[in-house]
Amino acid sequence: MNIKLILSGSRGNGTTFVYTAGGASCRLDEFNMMSLRFIVETTAAPTTAPARPFSFAALAPAVFVLLWSTGFIASKYGLPYAEPFTYLSIRFVFAGVLLLGIALATRASWPKTRREFFHIGMTGVLLHGVYLSGVFYAIHLGLPAGITSLIVNIQPVLTAIFAQILLKERVIARQWLGLALGLAGVALVIGEKLFLSSAAQSFPAIALVPAFIGLFGTAFGTIYQKRYSANMNIATGTIIQYIGGGIITGLGMFLFETRVVNWNPQLIFAMSWQVLVLSIGAIWLLMY
Repeated sequence: MNIKLILSGSRGNGTTFVYTAGGASCRLDEFNMMSLRFIVETTAAPTTAPARPFSFAALAPAVFVLLWSTGFIASKYGLPYAEPFTYLSIRFVFAGVLLLGIALATRASWPKTRREFFHIGMTGVLLHGVYLSGVFYAIHLGLPAGITSLIVNIQPVLTAIFAQILLKERVIARQWLGLALGLAGVALVIGEKLFLSSAAQSFPAIALVPAFIGLFGTAFGTIYQKRYSANMNIATGTIIQYIGGGIITGLGMFLFETRVVNWNPQLIFAMSWQVLVLSIGAIWLLMY
């Protein structure tokens, strides 16, 4: 604290006494006594700004990307023992039941109108039905998990481009450049695998079709959710989304597959990882 004592006569002539004890000026107290004027200047020492508390929200995007990337590996280990639509249908059922328990335990709110139910379900059709079906079917047809991941990871830039058209959001030149570089990278990798690799390292070109369908599914699904169901409850909303996605995979399962599942430790581990870590953990991070 600084203390400055000033004594001055009535005609302005006086003597100044100063006592300093550190700090910066913050308050003046003044009083008069006879012909003398006393001014006491007191200040508090500067304080250090408190450290900002740790915020998990800052890490959520990075953790989500890390967890979500493991899904392509888990798919590779699970799909030899169950066809893609069957695998996803089982995954949605398990994840939906677990989320229902969480929703009931936390008394989570449900959509209040049929319109809200529809929009959330439609988001699930795109994000879980079209996207995941495309990814799993591409891997099922022989597309390497790494290339599948590379294709669908163009989604953020592609979403930004579509958002400009559908939501009238501004897209900067850097985003256009990112899309161009992403597509160029995918083209180089796919071209090398299709035309320059040996037959053992190659894959059928038809496997690219479901991968790109999945890419467009997640891009449009992200935009649709942002426009119509951005404020949904995480637990109940995700349940409804899985119902929407399950309609797509259920139809595919009954129309195109044998529905035979070869349960074994490898499939159980892959399914458990995708239900607990991806269908629940990563999806919640995505909504965080």
